[in-house]
Amino acid sequence: MSPHRPHTLQESVRDTPPTAPAGAFLGLAIVIATIVGMLVAGALASPNPPVPSTIAGETEAADQRAEPVASRGAKAPRGTPEALDLLTRMRAALGGKALDGIEGVRASMLVRRGERDENPVEIVVASRPERTGRPFAAVIRQAGGGRGASEIGFDGTHGWMSDGNGGFMPLDADQALAMLSGADLQALARDLPSRFDRFDLDPPGEFRGKRVLSLRAVSDEDPPGDFTRVHVDPSTALPLAIESFEADANRPFNVAIFDRWERLDEARVFRRMTSERGGAITIIDFETIAYDPIPGEAIASPLDRDAAADTDG
Repeated sequence: MSPHRPHTLQESVRDTPPTAPAGAFLGLAIVIATIVGMLVAGALASPNPPVPSTIAGETEAADQRAEPVASRGAKAPRGTPEALDLLTRMRAALGGKALDGIEGVRASMLVRRGERDENPVEIVVASRPERTGRPFAAVIRQAGGGRGASEIGFDGTHGWMSDGNGGFMPLDADQALAMLSGADLQALARDLPSRFDRFDLDPPGEFRGKRVLSLRAVSDEDPPGDFTRVHVDPSTALPLAIESFEADANRPFNVAIFDRWERLDEARVFRRMTSERGGAITIIDFETIAYDPIPGEAIASPLDRDAAADTDG
């Protein structure tokens, strides 16, 4: 695997954060890295409220401006005509061609694990290297809170992590990418049409009491038999939930549900995601989010800065 290729969904789910050197203070950074590591995962524990009428009312217009998934330039997914038609509707509902212009994201979130563990988190992600000519880069910061400040970052070449003593320690590219390749949590829903290689349409059914259309999605790089089920709102074509299954398993090992969809420019974003895995529930509320080009200096290694300061000194 190239160290600069963002991990596939199933790779991210199975990657666990590397063990840090003895005495390293990981703080919330490891908590967030764990969430990132299961980007395909999560389970919104909160119920899904009705989709705002401003979104539902635009479904017909979205259908009219929908371009087939196969026309996006990247490798087109395979699947039945019914599945690919629903996939095209989903992409249109998420923003259609406007999604191709997203090069970076800034977001502030409130991350809650349990009743007393609540922490503010900031992410900055520079993605889409095929458009920007720069490698993938990302940083996750948690300022203050009960766990103290912590940070994990990757500038496209070097990774770093808070060391618990007010400084930083290096991470190699594979370690950093295992934690950060999915830092843009919105991409879990936004990039669904391009993250898998084959889609099939399951019979209509329900997900947690809500009528849904369900796609069975498979990546060529997944272990044999593994698959992901994507539940879609029939009226808006927005993704409501994702369930990830290992081969021959009756229950998903991860579930993600997206809540509180809103317009952001020409795209759609969810304002809440709740991640559940192995009985642990993490609720993520997006307080701010913006799709903006990210300049290179916005994600710069503090180790380089510290080294320069030492040289100047």
